[in-house]
Amino acid sequence: MNERRANYQRHFRGLEQRALDALEAGDHSLALSLVRDAANWAWNHHPSQFASAPCESVLTQVGRAHDRSQPRRHTATPERVLHVMTEAYGIGGHTRITTSWMQLDDTREHSVVLTGQETAPIPETLLVASQNQLRDLTGLSDLERLEALSALVSEVDLVILNIHPHDAIAVAACAGARHRARTFFINHADHLLWLGVSAADHILDLRPSAVPVTRTRRCSTDNAATLFPLPLDEPVRDPARGAALAHELGIPSGAPVSASLAEPYKFTDDTGSRFVDLLRTLLRQESSLHHIAVGPGPTTPLWRELSEEFPTRVHLRGITRDYAAVFDAATFFLDSSPFSSITAALEAAAWGLPVLSFVGESVTPLAFDDLGVRPVQARNADSWLRTARTWCREPHLARSAGTTMRLDCLAIHSPTKWVQRLERLLLTPWTLERSREIPAPVAPDAFDDAVDQLARTRQAMAERAARGD
Repeated sequence: MNERRANYQRHFRGLEQRALDALEAGDHSLALSLVRDAANWAWNHHPSQFASAPCESVLTQVGRAHDRSQPRRHTATPERVLHVMTEAYGIGGHTRITTSWMQLDDTREHSVVLTGQETAPIPETLLVASQNQLRDLTGLSDLERLEALSALVSEVDLVILNIHPHDAIAVAACAGARHRARTFFINHADHLLWLGVSAADHILDLRPSAVPVTRTRRCSTDNAATLFPLPLDEPVRDPARGAALAHELGIPSGAPVSASLAEPYKFTDDTGSRFVDLLRTLLRQESSLHHIAVGPGPTTPLWRELSEEFPTRVHLRGITRDYAAVFDAATFFLDSSPFSSITAALEAAAWGLPVLSFVGESVTPLAFDDLGVRPVQARNADSWLRTARTWCREPHLARSAGTTMRLDCLAIHSPTKWVQRLERLLLTPWTLERSREIPAPVAPDAFDDAVDQLARTRQAMAERAARGD
């Protein structure tokens, strides 16, 4: 292990100890805050572990001290479902999961509680899906939020934790509640250390590569991880909508269009952006190709320079929820690299777009990974460019590949298939999880290397943004 990574581990141990000291001193508010700070720090400084036994212990003990849950008889088949979120956003897979869950599981009564909605407005789609059954705890103190949530988790039949990795409030409330309902934890951030191992009866891993990490680096029990698909709509392409967007952007009728959708950091690493370099080469080779990017905007570094070189052919849409027309207009979808935007790629596949991923010589755990969809995975630049050129020049081959990927995607993620999987999961036996052994940290492996690279990329981009670069 290099010195930087060793320093990360030592610093994280110090943060854990400070939280333990606060608990020992009886300062529960400070203990919550310190655990939150530790997990938040790990976001950009991977400590070569994916769970923290000291942090989970602190949260469990604080939760028990402030438990307001009440005994009640839960129905065998859940009727009332509580979705716990840290914060909801207008875009991104995190909020779409909860929204889609409520929309598809329409035979039950759903409600939402937010533990830390800071500056973002609550999305209208979330309010509609929950039928305005939403409670925001943000204005309360940490301990008040903990007590309020611990009461709520005993009033329903099922709790779904779809929270940020550092949400100490939600974890303490569920870990400490003596009478909480059955609880699922959605492992959306499967590449990070997160709080919550002690808070749930089932950890729902959304892709196969997350399961071994859950079972060997987060929990010591084999039954902790349950592979569970993302819920997706079954979209119907609207050619007229796509044509209208193409006309607005000045894209000639019949011209090939590639699309990408991801937060800007997912296209870069600490050396630059191989994705942008590949796209630049493709645009030079294919003079009729247009690219529409959702996520990067006109001022995003590297993308700005690409747009300046191809001012009429690169269309940067920035962060927006309105990307349906982009998929309608596109011929094929380019997955972000080196860090896949898995939800976006799945949605593209559901739309009937063929998906092309650049994974390099060694596939990392941060590449695209799904239960059903198998995108074209290019191991080198020549392979990536060759596939993209083929789809530009032979659109019927792109359509054929897209049709196959759509069928594979909907066989797992369609509303009907997803609801069937949910019902089967709810019929499985369970017991209230009271303690879960967390493995001791082990020597870092290739997964740690990839996560460390992602953390350093986010950190570098934040520093550039702070400087105004």
